[in-house]
Amino acid sequence: MKASKDLESAVIQYFSEPKLATHRQYCALRSFLYEGNSAKDVAAEYGYEVSTIYTLARDFKLKLQNSFDGGEDPFFLMLKPGRKKSDRDEELVEIILSFRKKHLSIPDIKILLDAKGYNVSESFIYDICDENGFVRLPKRSKQHRQDLMERSGYVNVLKAPVSESHSLSEPE
Repeated sequence: MKASKDLESAVIQYFSEPKLATHRQYCALRSFLYEGNSAKDVAAEYGYEVSTIYTLARDFKLKLQNSFDGGEDPFFLMLKPGRKKSDRDEELVEIILSFRKKHLSIPDIKILLDAKGYNVSESFIYDICDENGFVRLPKRSKQHRQDLMERSGYVNVLKAPVSESHSLSEPE
């Protein structure tokens, strides 16, 4: 029984004494614009100046007018289920597609993008390729992939230095 009374008093306190600035602004605007209370009374109740109430009302009306044109709600976020779509750089998408058109695999594309300073995952590259109708490449040997990279001119493969033997009996 005591827990429900504590919860009930917490609910009353939440709505009567808003702590967050946006919550206070919402309550003040509701009181002024919807309930028709005077700006002087609303300002006194919520700790604002009278001019602030008029400013909040003006700004709210502008935001509300913009929300009719596809904007966001001035106070409340609209929850959209599912994963958020990442902002895709169209230039990056074009680079990925141009590499894929030259039969480069997803790991090879990732290596080249990393070298160019793009920080993307292989799954991101796969999604781009999949959305644009590319299917998996046939399995190829490492040597075949290396030859393709060398012939394409995307990488300059350096020759490994020839090792030399040194006598360990000589003092350093």
